[in-house]
Amino acid sequence: MKGFVLSARVLVFLDLLACFTLSARTAPSVLSFDVTQQLKPGQTTKDQVLRILGEPREIMDPKKLKNVKDVEKFSETWEFGEGEHSRLSLYFPQGGTLLESWTWHVRMREPEQKLKKAMNLFSNASWEASTDRWINPHSFPNDCYFESKTNGVTISYNRARNEVFTISRRDPNRQPTSEETEPAPEFCIDNSCSKGIPSADFFKEKPISDYCKIPQ
Repeated sequence: MKGFVLSARVLVFLDLLACFTLSARTAPSVLSFDVTQQLKPGQTTKDQVLRILGEPREIMDPKKLKNVKDVEKFSETWEFGEGEHSRLSLYFPQGGTLLESWTWHVRMREPEQKLKKAMNLFSNASWEASTDRWINPHSFPNDCYFESKTNGVTISYNRARNEVFTISRRDPNRQPTSEETEPAPEFCIDNSCSKGIPSADFFKEKPISDYCKIPQ
């Protein structure tokens, strides 16, 4: 009987060791964009994320936020990265387990910093250009967003610097919340303030596709 108990303990220990080895093998020591291929919004669960990436360096629970209006609109956020710098942000619905979306933060001199390189990472994508919803009347917008609605991918690109700064992916079956009722913000320079111009009005004369051009 003692031999059986000992054998059972050995088996439990071996099982735990196997799990630890699997976790250590699957959790990358240095994050690269390739890991996002395993993260499928609308399908990947929190448990699967932990097996792929290990523990996040930070979890932001919106329910713990104080003095914030409409807190129910915010997602639970898991941050992964090296040190204090975020590389990958994962978003989950409050109280849910399925991944809603993720955002990859591109660094200097990475291949994905070039717009066409970033676009080529996604096959069968059909890109539509847009910019900020409200345009500052005191300056032209620098940020362009290239979205492929078929696969839920959005590439955020700074046209002045010719650099991609984030790549995001959401569940393509889940449409983002409409912002049609959002009031126009005010933009101020010195003591002069003006309301933002709707993007659709700003680009009536010049198509957004001409402004947010894909470089050759």
